[in-house]
Amino acid sequence: MQAATPKRRAALAAQEVIPTAYALDGQVDPDCLTRREREHRFRMDLVLDAAWEVFAEKTLSRATVSDIAQRAEISIGTFYKLFRGKDEIFRHLVEREQARFFSMVKGRVDQCATPTAKIHELQTVLFELFSLVLDQLRVYVSDTDAVQWEVKDQLSGQVRNTSRVFISYVAEICREGLEAGEFRAGLSPDLVAANIMTISDTFVAHALDSGAGDVLGSLEDALVLGDRMLGIDSTRR
Repeated sequence: MQAATPKRRAALAAQEVIPTAYALDGQVDPDCLTRREREHRFRMDLVLDAAWEVFAEKTLSRATVSDIAQRAEISIGTFYKLFRGKDEIFRHLVEREQARFFSMVKGRVDQCATPTAKIHELQTVLFELFSLVLDQLRVYVSDTDAVQWEVKDQLSGQVRNTSRVFISYVAEICREGLEAGEFRAGLSPDLVAANIMTISDTFVAHALDSGAGDVLGSLEDALVLGDRMLGIDSTRR
């Protein structure tokens, strides 16, 4: 049995937070896991990818375990060794995609030098990624009502937890901006971070409700709103 080294314990802890082993900083280092665990993760991702395609085509309510297993090219028995059913696979799928999404955003933002540049890049990459996954978001919105209450509660809790971690990351950027004098004095970093995220969420929600396909068209308006909130001169952007 592999020894529980500090590195390995950190990897397993990340798996407990995000079951599919995707953390905000990206995938868990495969070297931290045993060969059996790496193979298990590979099979899970294979099935999750297949399920995402099937749900997009048929929706969760009409898709069957057989559809997913056939798309993943595995047996029904192998499917049930990995997941208990459609609802559980939907929960894992949403958790994985959310973690991947935030990891991609963080990767772009961390390359910026100043808090102002980081906030602008944050908003830009959020809109860029939302425009790419708008159809997937429609699947999520339409299919969430179809899952059992137990799974829905688990899903909501995990989504909130991952979002909370990311908002704390954004709040730290806001705190840096306040300390550097780039943002308006007296603002609450936590409150500003939540409002910055709400700006993009509001525009995306409107796109979903209206059936619009162009989220990026609202990016400039979002940047202006963010600048006003933070006290940034938009003309210098």
